[in-house]
Amino acid sequence: MIAYFRAGSSIPLTLKIYDGNSSQYPSAFVRTKAGAFETVNLLHLTSGFYVSESSQIPQTPYVVVQYRVFSDALKTTYSTEYGGAVELFINNDLAVPVACQIDSMDETKFVRAKVYRKDGTLLQTLSVPHVSAGLYLTDTTMPAGESFVVVVLDVFDDAGFTQPSTEHGSTQYVYGYNLLAAIDVRDGLIGGI
Repeated sequence: MIAYFRAGSSIPLTLKIYDGNSSQYPSAFVRTKAGAFETVNLLHLTSGFYVSESSQIPQTPYVVVQYRVFSDALKTTYSTEYGGAVELFINNDLAVPVACQIDSMDETKFVRAKVYRKDGTLLQTLSVPHVSAGLYLTDTTMPAGESFVVVVLDVFDDAGFTQPSTEHGSTQYVYGYNLLAAIDVRDGLIGGI
């Protein structure tokens, strides 16, 4: 999910477990551009729907919330039945987030982003660093006078960006004010969240 926020507000944290299981122990890991911000334990509300909220978010270009489901109350064992989820909250007055979530949570890949103006001019090439559990994230700025940019993301097996991943492909998306800004890699394919 992509949503917007204002600095100083809290973010609603919600996770729905598809089969309604109420005996799991999910947590939300809230990160700002500067890094880890807080970990929030989610409370079961009803039918596998878990909720909480973050603390007040400082001024930052984006906030990433990564949900992980644990099978034990001490939160030492990730559930093998339920995967994680990621939400991206954007303060789009400050930055263009460049994000890639690999569903298999593969932390060994290398992600490169190329950012283009709407006329096709290459603005910059970015290495997108791994943050946690298959989440790769960085940001850039919206060029003055532009209403959107095109971001092309490629996943590689090597740090030199010479061996395209055979498991994960590439994709492109348009990012502009009030437009979608993240991608998701599922079963070897990359598609919009």
